[in-house]
This record gives sequence, structure tokens and C-alpha cells, in this order.
Amino acid sequence: MALPAGANLEARPLWASDRSQADAISALLRPPTWHVEAACRQRPDLDFFAEGRMAVTVAKTACTGCPVRPTCLEWAVSHHEWGVWGGTTERERRRLRKRRRAAAA
Repeated sequence: MALPAGANLEARPLWASDRSQADAISALLRPPTWHVEAACRQRPDLDFFAEGRMAVTVAKTACTGCPVRPTCLEWAVSHHEWGVWGGTTERERRRLRKRRRAAAA
């Protein structure tokens, strides 16, 4: 199969010619901007992915008063994150998703 005159496939990936697609991919790879305001960033000593009851309670307590807690919770619900996010556990977010689906039905 012959390439069109002037085609240069080695210069960049095929999708790079579509700027909107490249921008979308770039946005997916960047962390959300609200992360920088999260209270948990000030607590590197805590394990937000712990499984023990006490460790989970401590991690959830760190979310109290966090300025981005609602945004964090919505992120975790929509992205099916694991660990403590937005002051909730995975189990609590599963229940929240289930309640939301039931309310929407």
C-alpha cells in the first residue's frame, strides 16, 4: 500500500493530527485541579487506602472540614475509586450509587 505524497507517519502518532482528540487525552492524563486544595495533601502520614477499621476512621476524620470534600466525593463516585475519598469508603459510595440509581428509576 503506497502512502500519499508528503505523508510522514513517523513524525507523530496518527491521532495527533486531531487537536481536539489530543486535548481530550491530555486532559485525562492531568490530575484534577481541585486536588491541590484537598486537606489530605497536608497529611502524607495517613493511609487513605487502609483496610482496618481504625485506619479508615482516622482517614475519614481527616476529610472533615476539607474545602473540596463534595467535589472529591463526586469524583470518587463517578470514577469508582477505592480507598477513602470525600470522607467515604468504597462500600459507602457503592450504597450511594445504588440509592442514586434507584431514585433515577
